[in-house]
Amino acid sequence: MKQIVCEMCGSNNVSKQDGMFVCQDCGTKYSVEEAKKLMVEGVVQVDHSNMTDNYLNLAISACNSGNYSEAETYANKVIEIDPSNYLGWQIKGKSSGWQSTLANVRLDEYLSSCLKALQYGPEGDAYHELVEDITHEFTDLASALIKLRADRFAKWPDEEEFNGFISDCKRLIGLCSTYSSAGIQLGVVIAPQIFMKPIPGIICNSVNEAYIKIIEPDFSGQRNKPDDDDFTKYIQRIGYCTTLVELAINLSKKDDEANIQRYENLIFLNEKAINSCSYRWEYHDYQNGLGPQAVIKYGGVPDVSGS
Repeated sequence: MKQIVCEMCGSNNVSKQDGMFVCQDCGTKYSVEEAKKLMVEGVVQVDHSNMTDNYLNLAISACNSGNYSEAETYANKVIEIDPSNYLGWQIKGKSSGWQSTLANVRLDEYLSSCLKALQYGPEGDAYHELVEDITHEFTDLASALIKLRADRFAKWPDEEEFNGFISDCKRLIGLCSTYSSAGIQLGVVIAPQIFMKPIPGIICNSVNEAYIKIIEPDFSGQRNKPDDDDFTKYIQRIGYCTTLVELAINLSKKDDEANIQRYENLIFLNEKAINSCSYRWEYHDYQNGLGPQAVIKYGGVPDVSGS
């Protein structure tokens, strides 16, 4: 029985569409006359190696240019043809990971694909290079994700962003543990703290920026005499900040030098909360009429520096 064999990719998966013969693997179209010339007798042994290389090169090119959606598409095609192609799995992981948003975090997809890459990876030094590449990429992805959340918290230090911050950090801790455990099964030692190393600094920078630019100015106001609502919001926000600083300290237990400054920041925030107070306005009868006077409502020593 004669079959049509695509001259571009060697596939015999060709079907007729709208008067043309179309290769279902590479998309090449042939006229009826051209298709007749491509017909061969007997069983066709299809060699997909050329297609794999083409798709892989396209995936690498798209990935290097930052077109991660296109890179993922081509990487999937590579894997469909050759499920054990470790480069296809690695590019699939990278391209899916860098498409992450706070609403759609895809680091679990990154990790799953890269573990497949390690499963099918090369031997010797090339394998260790693959492990290093994946580890560095994972670190960069984790830092980028937390930076997105940190930038939001610095602008809006409220309950929603605080909860999102904590949730994102917990997700990363879980993924790092999964990666480390999987590495042991594959005979590779991967320390989870490697991925989390940049995270404490990002967290603390966000807290500092939030306090200096948003929390303290909002609390003080133009008169530097906050009311009950200002006081309540201030205490809540400081609570979010201290919790995040404590998280940063726990994530960097072996970094004593950096943690000394973080403990100092923690003390600073707690002292600010202790010394804060709110005011209410009372009107007193002066000789020439009524006049307002701010009265401290909550105990503590008010911080009136700069007033």
